[in-house]
Amino acid sequence: MSTPGWKELCRRAGLHAPDSFWAASEEEIAANFNGAGPDTFSLSRWRIVRAVFGDSDLNAAFRAILTRFLELFVLAFVIHDWRYANADRTEAGFHAANAEMLANMAILLEQAFPFRQFWRWADRARWWLRMRLAYRAVESDDGYQAWMD
Repeated sequence: MSTPGWKELCRRAGLHAPDSFWAASEEEIAANFNGAGPDTFSLSRWRIVRAVFGDSDLNAAFRAILTRFLELFVLAFVIHDWRYANADRTEAGFHAANAEMLANMAILLEQAFPFRQFWRWADRARWWLRMRLAYRAVESDDGYQAWMD
């Protein structure tokens, strides 16, 4: 039995994605997904980290840390990365892609920590905060610049 690919995992989770995502091959989707966070981080203020990792590994290191911090939402980021890689470069498309990511993260949050399970509200609140921070990060001037690049 083989491990399900990104599309199957997203489909099972009931996530929203453009038709082009569902029509793409697993290889195309995997080629576009590189984890949570921007392609490059502004690292000029991180001298200690640069000294430890070196410039070439910093972006990968930060992306790995951020992806781990937001691991509950990885499937939403797979779709979001697809949207960015296939962007129409319009402002409306930018906001639509980010709104879709937020909706998909909310679906994943509800599946992991259902609202009806009040005894898990503390965990839900922590993940809700991470969800909102991720959304604010992409729905920023830096996120828009990444969309346009």
